[in-house]
Amino acid sequence: MNITKTDYHMHTNFSPDAHDTPEAMCWRAVELGLTAVAFTEHAEWHPDYAYYGFPQPEAYFARIRECQIEFAPYGLTVLTGAEIGSILRLCSGQAFEIEPILK
Repeated sequence: MNITKTDYHMHTNFSPDAHDTPEAMCWRAVELGLTAVAFTEHAEWHPDYAYYGFPQPEAYFARIRECQIEFAPYGLTVLTGAEIGSILRLCSGQAFEIEPILK
């Protein structure tokens, strides 16, 4: 049986609940022999997150693109995603913030 090692739910320092950079996480993925990772940052940004400098979608996508290029030679596919975890926040008017990112 051929087993593919991946992790499709990872947060970086672009989410308020993580501290590692995308690059550090990619290096660790390579060390562990993963073939793909997906950074699924929080998309239900709470207004209080602005205090911590979130969200930063432009910087996030630029960093992920850099990681895609840097880690491809190591056999690591780097994907993006979004964790949309709070339907209450979406219903309270934040859905408009998420739509452009999901396109």
